[in-house]
Amino acid sequence: MASAADNQYTGITTRNAFSLGKDFLPPAPLILKTNAPPIKLNLTGIMKYKNLTNVFLYSKDIPKRFLTLSNKKTTDSGIELLSVKKNLVKINNNGVIETLSFEINKIPNIIGPAPIFNRPPVIKKDKKDDKNKNKEEERRENILKAIEKYRKERSKGK
Repeated sequence: MASAADNQYTGITTRNAFSLGKDFLPPAPLILKTNAPPIKLNLTGIMKYKNLTNVFLYSKDIPKRFLTLSNKKTTDSGIELLSVKKNLVKINNNGVIETLSFEINKIPNIIGPAPIFNRPPVIKKDKKDDKNKNKEEERRENILKAIEKYRKERSKGK
């Protein structure tokens, strides 16, 4: 048998080409997971069907604008569904626990007055039209007077 002195590989360990075991490098700084700021969310709907509750959310702050969370799929885009009670939804919004309701977190209403070009046209009256209407009314009144006068004369003659 060969002794340790006769081993041809003993020179490798004494040379220590990779500086192993002597001076260790300082540990790398730990990268802490930072939470993103909370996302502004709007509650658009709650649907309960066959023991499955779906919560529908909208946010213009993230690329996927419409989110659907449920009992089975509780997380999406950093939003986690915690509970649903009546019209209140409790979520974990990137580390911030929020309660959403339809009264406070609804989508703002963007419906305003109708544009001017969609209104029906307004027809202005001419003075001539008023004069013609007055003449027609006078003519009707004269005819009614003549009919009444004729009836009176006829009833007296009998």
